[in-house]
Order: sequence, then structure tokens, then C-alpha cells
Amino acid sequence: MTRSDMRSAGASAWQRVGQEVETVGVLPVPEPQRQTTSGKLLIVWAMTSASATTPLIGALLFHVGLWYMICAIVVSWAIFLIPCGLFSEMGRELALTALIVARRNYGWSATFCFSLLFTFVNMAWFSLNTATGALILAALAHTSAGPWYWIVGGTDIILVLFGFKWLEYFYRYTAAILVACYVALTVYLFTHYTLHIPRQTVPMHWGVAISTVAGFSILAWMYKTSTLSRFARPADQTPGRRGWYLVAPGIGIMLPVLLMGVMGIFSQQAIGNWNIAVLGAHISGWGLVAAIGAALAVLPPTP
Repeated sequence: MTRSDMRSAGASAWQRVGQEVETVGVLPVPEPQRQTTSGKLLIVWAMTSASATTPLIGALLFHVGLWYMICAIVVSWAIFLIPCGLFSEMGRELALTALIVARRNYGWSATFCFSLLFTFVNMAWFSLNTATGALILAALAHTSAGPWYWIVGGTDIILVLFGFKWLEYFYRYTAAILVACYVALTVYLFTHYTLHIPRQTVPMHWGVAISTVAGFSILAWMYKTSTLSRFARPADQTPGRRGWYLVAPGIGIMLPVLLMGVMGIFSQQAIGNWNIAVLGAHISGWGLVAAIGAALAVLPPTP
């Protein structure tokens, strides 16, 4: 029995809960905690990317049509897959976040400015996801969204306090629920509404489209890839699987963008709303369950 086990054995319930709170912070992750595989890393990033707001990309690129939207997503994926993987591998090499490593090149002052900037970016994403989840739940419950803002936001904060270990558990065991709920809503959309392939109505500007997709997805998450991969197995322990670790974050981030972008563009065309989860409020029985399951996509943000 380890010393940690001995402490847990004699601890009260509240003390055991307190021991699960993430305390690593920006310090190097201890090697015993670095057990995440490439497969788990892919699932974590896929669930992180599969936010309830992800179908919004279908509305943002609606006027370029379905095929150009798909091309823009694939091209963005191809451009940023390797840079994203290299950032992630940095976390496996050093077990530090990107902003801590950046102190060596940019100094403390510049890195502090970067941290401040990314703090506001994270606050914006947190607010957007919380608002989306609250509005979905308010529509289902036929209540005001006010209480749901507190419930969704509070749950996010609590989950993040417990760090990567419990976030990975949450993502792993809710992934199947999330996929099943979105598949059910998509099937309902295709079987109950008249759909046609969204056509291009404005000229295609590749630079704008690619920057929109990348800024909405892989580029926005890139600086945080090392934050998660520092919990993965060290690079020197997985020489034969380094390629899988390299591509896992990029695949995990972009695959939901592609699939949910297609959902969003068809939802926008059919019901005038990119948020396919709102269909659940109009479906008796299983629609309520599906929409609540889809709302899981706002929980939780990355640590």
C-alpha cells in the first residue's frame, strides 16, 4: 500500500474528494500520472471539439455551400495537422504547457501578455458554450435560461477543478451517449424535413474560409494541446507509436468539426437554426433525452 493509499484509507469523504482536486497546475506532471494513451488522447480532443457550438461552422460557411465547406475543413485539417501534433509532442517531451515553455523565448512579460490574451479567449468560449447549453436546457424545461447558466457554468468549473484524470473519465463514458444523441437528431432531421444540398450563393474566398475554420477549431485549440499531452505517456516510452500520438490531437479536433459542420449546414437549411439540438424540444419522448445528451457537449471545457 502506498503512502497516498494510506492517507485515503483514513480520510473522511470530504478529504478524499479534496485529494482528487487537480494540484499540478503549471508544474511538470509527475511521471506516475502520465499514463494517457494515444487513443484516450484522441477521445479527449474529439469530445472537447464536439461542443454544442461546433455545428455553428455550418452557419458561418452556409453561403459557400456544402461542398466548399467540406473542402475548407479538409484543407484546414491538412495545413495544421502536423503543427498541432508538434505542439502536442512538446507536452510529452517536457510535460509543461506551451505558455510555460514560451518563457524561454519571449520572457516573462511577453508570456504574461499571451496568458492574459488566452484568458479572455477562454472566457469567451466558456461563456458561449455555457449560454448554448443553458438555452438548450431552458427550451426543454420551458423555463427561463437564468438558472441554467449557473447550473451549466458551475458544473463546468467543478469538473475542471478535478483536472485531467476526471475529465478523461467524463469524456470516455459520455462519448457514446453524445454520438448516439446527435445521430438520432440527425436521422430525425433527415426524415421529417425536406432537405436539399446547400448550394453556393457567394464567391468562395479560400483565405477567409480556411481562417474561419482554423480559428474556430484546430488553430484555437493548438496552444492547449501540450496542456493535455503532458499527461500522456512520455515520448521515450512509446517509440513505435509516436506517429499515432502526433496525429491524434488533430484528428480528434477536426473530425467532429467536419461531421457536426455537415449537421449544422443541413440544420440551418431545414429549420433556419444551426443548433440541431433544439429539435429535441419539439420531439415527444426520446427527443428530450437526445437533446439533454447533446447538451453534454458543453461539458466540460479543457483544463
